[in-house]
Amino acid sequence: MNVTNLVVRSSGDFSGLVPSLSQLMANDTSISGLSSTPTSEPVNNYLVFSSSDAYSGTGTAPPYRFEFELTSLAEVAYSAPDFASFVGTGTLIDTSGAYESTPATFNLSFSSPTSYSFSLTATPVPEPTTVSLFAAGILGALALRRRKI
Repeated sequence: MNVTNLVVRSSGDFSGLVPSLSQLMANDTSISGLSSTPTSEPVNNYLVFSSSDAYSGTGTAPPYRFEFELTSLAEVAYSAPDFASFVGTGTLIDTSGAYESTPATFNLSFSSPTSYSFSLTATPVPEPTTVSLFAAGILGALALRRRKI
């Protein structure tokens, strides 16, 4: 993966946060010896995005607002000499503090040594308020059930 990459399109929750035609920076740490079994590959700031670029992309506000901290990586498929596919897990961090850090999955596929695509998907995590309301509802239902017995 190149150190400097162009975000062509963002979707889902990122569509309003990461503009198209902005830059994504990838860590240039070399990772070798991968297999289908996930291996621990802790790489801080594996991905950092985004900033403006030469194609008139505006980037995020503030620049380089999001970071992806890689914790494990596994090879999904490999076909010599050109095709390879990997999946990584880690934590997506909003450096502005507007969103809590959340678990995320990173998918990377190469169709040739210089042609690749990647996606980053944040795992939905229930808000503490939602969990508290759910727990209060369960406790209330149990209390009513106990009263009736």
